[in-house]
Amino acid sequence: SKKCESPLMDAINLSPTTKEFRFHCKEDFEFQPGQFVMLSIDGNSRAFSIASAPHEKNLEFIIKRHEGGAVTPKLYELKTGNSLEFLGPYGVFTVKDKSKDLVFLAGGTGIAPFRGMVRNTLRTNKNARITLIYGFSMNCIEEDEWAKLSKQYKNFKLHICCSIKKKDWNGPVCNVNEILDKILVFSRDKRFYICGPDIMIKVCKEDLMKKLKFKESQIFTEPWPHPTNKNN
Repeated sequence: SKKCESPLMDAINLSPTTKEFRFHCKEDFEFQPGQFVMLSIDGNSRAFSIASAPHEKNLEFIIKRHEGGAVTPKLYELKTGNSLEFLGPYGVFTVKDKSKDLVFLAGGTGIAPFRGMVRNTLRTNKNARITLIYGFSMNCIEEDEWAKLSKQYKNFKLHICCSIKKKDWNGPVCNVNEILDKILVFSRDKRFYICGPDIMIKVCKEDLMKKLKFKESQIFTEPWPHPTNKNN
């Protein structure tokens, strides 16, 4: 890992409580999709997944504001051009074998690492078969972007569900684990990557193994928020 300092290029509202932060990526900073960095501000550091792919010129992060947190409220005050220090990359939550059928299960802002993983895999392996199953409660992050990708790539399947009934949502109303048996059939070639709250990871993993008979060796997980982020 290495220490870098990078200026904020842009901060884009994704929802009332979530922003995408774009920093300039120095050419010598190398990472694998799915890894995270420690962002430091005023002496406090927190882990955030990199939401961009290595071929992109920016380092992007999808960050939810936590009121009273040590880092996220200060991040939200950053102005374009302000520099931030980060350490990294860290983590082993990366695609192990692109020749397998990849199934990404995301909850809330746990969608962040999958942005880079999906974009990079589609770009580097034209034959990869990818399924993204994304569950949210309040705000669907970048629904249009995901829909555009699924139209552009026939090998990318998208399923989005909302855990609560909302006026502006016409898709499935359920938790992620509740639609797994509707869209998945058993295959030794499938590899699952799950990122989201602890409880979501637990129930998804249990259902994959008990109901659908996948093996634990086919499943990789990353809790979100990251365990190091006790107080965001």
